[in-house]
Amino acid sequence: MACFTAPTSYFPKAGVPAIFAKGYTHQVELGKEKTLELINSYWQKIYHKSSDEYNPQRDRLDGLVDDAQLFYEVGAQLTNSDTYPQWHKTSEFYRKIAEV
Repeated sequence: MACFTAPTSYFPKAGVPAIFAKGYTHQVELGKEKTLELINSYWQKIYHKSSDEYNPQRDRLDGLVDDAQLFYEVGAQLTNSDTYPQWHKTSEFYRKIAEV
């Protein structure tokens, strides 16, 4: 099921493949369960409160950097390719290029 409320949903509706990145669900060193505990604690105790500031001991940015590098590489390969990305034929966004 696709999310149609995100700003990035306008691209797929127009037939343009798009990527939406959402991280922070699994720190490799901590494991998924501990990571989710920390995330839930942040949302309950810190988010939009006076303590909601960047904290280098708490806020890990290495995954963010990895994600940014990955999306840069994907974008660079698409930009330098002669092939236009396509939706899978079973996707609700699929339209033939001739229709776009």
